[in-house]
Amino acid sequence: MIRAASWLLVLALAACGKSEAESDVQVLTEEQKELLANQHAAEQEVSNPAQEAPVEDEPVPTAEDLIPWERLDTPATADLTVDWTEAKDHLEKFIAVEGTIVDTHNSGRACFLNFTTEWRGTFYLAILGSNMDDYPESPERYFLNKKVRAVGKVAMYRDRPQIVIESPQHITVLE
Repeated sequence: MIRAASWLLVLALAACGKSEAESDVQVLTEEQKELLANQHAAEQEVSNPAQEAPVEDEPVPTAEDLIPWERLDTPATADLTVDWTEAKDHLEKFIAVEGTIVDTHNSGRACFLNFTTEWRGTFYLAILGSNMDDYPESPERYFLNKKVRAVGKVAMYRDRPQIVIESPQHITVLE
């Protein structure tokens, strides 16, 4: 970089006609000027981090880090309604599930609505923390011991089938 800068200084002084630099200045050929300009351009690319800088890998968020946005494309009804015990047979399908919520848990990050007290490995509904303010009262109390119909896509999460309730319109109390 210093070498190119000194060549540029010599070139600039020669172009300005500075008499005190005349003894140090040699006349550059067009080929030398072009070579000097190319070297300077190459050094600028290397020293300019905004150009072609390697991009660092961004951290990959986990499911707990993700905050869903409001979905406008998810209907509040489904073509197929099944009992909660059959939900696991409809993975990756958009269905309605019916059953009575007998156990709940609110972790602050999500509210889990379970259809059985033996919840390990069984189907459940989840309301994410970012959506809990959409309900008139805490979902874990409101839905407990009520028969509900929930609409959504059945997916596996930590070896359990689930439907994430995206809005209050996707869960209805039936009784």
